[in-house]
Amino acid sequence: MNTNARWSPVTLVLHFIIASAVVIQLATSQLWHYTHVLFIVHEISGAVAFVCLIVFLLCKIFKGSLQNCFPWTYGAGWKQITNDIAWIIKLRLPERNGGGLPGVIQGLGLLLILLMAILGGLWFLGKNEYFGLTSYTHFFGHWHSNFATFVWIYIIGHAAMAVVHWILPKRFKVEL
Repeated sequence: MNTNARWSPVTLVLHFIIASAVVIQLATSQLWHYTHVLFIVHEISGAVAFVCLIVFLLCKIFKGSLQNCFPWTYGAGWKQITNDIAWIIKLRLPERNGGGLPGVIQGLGLLLILLMAILGGLWFLGKNEYFGLTSYTHFFGHWHSNFATFVWIYIIGHAAMAVVHWILPKRFKVEL
């Protein structure tokens, strides 16, 4: 594993806050029916996740590294993705190199959380007649709830891959 490909302190903090907020949202979404306080916690953690996600994306844009999260958007990114898949087929962990298959996973997660935040925000605004979205409230709530299943899958898969990369880096190390 490439030990030089470390995250900056800002990225680490933003990742921790976003991940924590999402886990809080997933937990409270299962329990808010019991008390309104948990629903408020869910809304606040959603707002925190959204703000941190926007800051994260802006940092990526200003650093010129947004393509690492969306490697399928440029030619060399596809080569990295196919190389990573080839290593996985050989039962080897791909290099952590700021793109490739790990970038695809991170980018899809960012898009999923952004979609959830937008739908949740519109659902929240739709409950207030002032914003003129009340006729769409059910639509936003329905899709926000449906995409939550994909967030569960993403979080569990992402955490599992982190554990695999933490436990098995020596045995499955890529030799270049």
